[in-house]
Amino acid sequence: MIAERHGEQTRFPSLQLSDQSGTGSAGHSHTLSFDRSGTPLPAENSPRRLFERLFVPDDVSNREATARRYAEKRSILDDVLDEAKRLERGLGSADRVKLDEYLGAVRQTEQRVERLESWIDVAKPEVPPTDLQLAMQPGDAHDRPMWIDVMLELSYLSLVTDTTRVVTFEWSREAGGYGGGGENHHELSHHGGDPGMLAKLATIDRFHVERLARFLDLLKRTDEGEGPMLDRTIVLYGSGMNSGDRGDHSPDDLPLLVAGGRALGLKLGEHRAFDPQSHPPMSNLLLTLVRAMGIEAESFADSTGTLAGLS
Repeated sequence: MIAERHGEQTRFPSLQLSDQSGTGSAGHSHTLSFDRSGTPLPAENSPRRLFERLFVPDDVSNREATARRYAEKRSILDDVLDEAKRLERGLGSADRVKLDEYLGAVRQTEQRVERLESWIDVAKPEVPPTDLQLAMQPGDAHDRPMWIDVMLELSYLSLVTDTTRVVTFEWSREAGGYGGGGENHHELSHHGGDPGMLAKLATIDRFHVERLARFLDLLKRTDEGEGPMLDRTIVLYGSGMNSGDRGDHSPDDLPLLVAGGRALGLKLGEHRAFDPQSHPPMSNLLLTLVRAMGIEAESFADSTGTLAGLS
């Protein structure tokens, strides 16, 4: 919803980042982003590829090749729509509903191609010389801390240059993940209350939060008009699962952190605890953030309203 609203003014409506490229599978997703039809949006895990996509200028031959590629996609989409129209005449009502959903996804793809075509001849932003560690690998225990940092630095640069205004970053897929020294995060999350495993899990959590703090500090130290960039940026950090007291994963009582957004009306600097047995849905938080971004939505998913006290 936010990308649809703000993405009209940027080269990329959103960026999807992850420690594994592509989309993954239903049980092991590599992305946090999906379009309105539920189609996962593929993620990028290579700092070098991401940097080239965002900031390396395209020469004439590259722009011509890109234009041909988009023209081919448009041709394929036209063929798909023609086939669908012929198919529609012989379908029942239930199948027509499914076909309409499919055609909606095709139209969204068509609109994305049109947007991309309009940016072919627009120069990419120049960024100052940096010492970005673009060769870092997410699966290498030695590289892992630097990989997270460089992906967050590239996220920061994409926001500073207004290349995009929406970034999702899955640091680890649901059933995986590592600490700063390559520790198995998922294995330790099934701690069963063991003090030693909990201590190791705390070390991993502290490592991740330190990486987040570094990113927030970049935003805080960047002046943007009447205040720091952090005040006009909302960062949501956390997980859709909770380890719980015994390490039994649960979608309830989630430990989530919201940072920034002060100039957008968010009231921060507090810890809010909700009754684990009677708590608001997470979508209340998401609806609050959507509205803070200037979108007058009445609801989001299973929301029952906005999150009291946050705005």
